[in-house]
Amino acid sequence: NELLDDDTDYVEILSIRNKYVENTLNELGLSGCWLDQEGISKDWFKRKIKFCLRDQFIQSWHECVDGGGSFCNYRLFKTDFVREEYFSVLPHKCQITFLRFRTLNHRLPIQFGRFSYIPRHERLCTLCNSGDIGDEYHYLLVCSHLAETRKKFIPRHYFKYPNVIKFHNLMSSNCKVLLLKLVKFIREIQNCFKR
Repeated sequence: NELLDDDTDYVEILSIRNKYVENTLNELGLSGCWLDQEGISKDWFKRKIKFCLRDQFIQSWHECVDGGGSFCNYRLFKTDFVREEYFSVLPHKCQITFLRFRTLNHRLPIQFGRFSYIPRHERLCTLCNSGDIGDEYHYLLVCSHLAETRKKFIPRHYFKYPNVIKFHNLMSSNCKVLLLKLVKFIREIQNCFKR
């Protein structure tokens, strides 16, 4: 009787697994692979599954970035799902600082206000009286409180007449010297918001 129960459990588990595999293949647009398993090479199948899963993930990533209000600045400089050059250029500690700043892992008003349920348009800079939203763009290129510090670390070209293109170019740079100075400036900005 115990043997019968074990066999029944095994058949049930096998049935659930097969249904899961079939559903996954259907979701990936590979229903034909389930229906005709004979003529499929194992290597081709593995490559195809990997490609389809990666493609679906990238589509999902684009939807998340393009649709999320909190990714407003992030989507200005992160347009492709690729490994960023700064990982190859910067030392590890600098990579972490830059990565956190790029991905909203900081205490600037734009992010900190989000956790306090402050509407986006009310998350203003607390360092100057500009009335601007306190986001990455503002602190890197505009905030008057940081004007002298900015001059030490950022080439004048970027903040003389700041715009989205210059912000994109700055945040997407792969110039080691510029990135190292940018990381130092980001640390100065972050020091203004330590509690």
